[in-house]
Amino acid sequence: MVRDWVQEEPVTMTTAELVELFGPAATAEDTRRAARLGYVSIDGDLVTHRNRRLLEATLALVRQGVPLAEILDAADLLQAQAAALADRFVGLFRRHVIGPEGLERLSASQLDHIAGAAADLRPVAGEVVAAEFARAMALRMEAEVAELLGRER
Repeated sequence: MVRDWVQEEPVTMTTAELVELFGPAATAEDTRRAARLGYVSIDGDLVTHRNRRLLEATLALVRQGVPLAEILDAADLLQAQAAALADRFVGLFRRHVIGPEGLERLSASQLDHIAGAAADLRPVAGEVVAAEFARAMALRMEAEVAELLGRER
């Protein structure tokens, strides 16, 4: 039930490579903050980002001119919101799939069923979050464009 939720491809580089990658957009404080948020770990002159896709997304935003400090602000908010959403999903799963007895008193077949249900939940939970975020972004971008066009007229 607890494995295979996270599929990350870490990226390790020297601090010089990190500076070259981000250029003047990143500060030492940004790197320390990314470490506090759990995105990077620092071991001497080596920096490991835990997820290649997140690193690439961050770079894409920085290259568009978004300050790294503001990206980290958004990441902090995202982590808090993701934790709250995970709490909700796990609570629903515990109440409605596992039940009030907990795991200790369940038979082997019941435990197998629960393990299968948890495996089935992995892609569903991700799809639900992705779909709702895409919908929210579409609505928000539509509103933003409408506002911008209204101002230009």
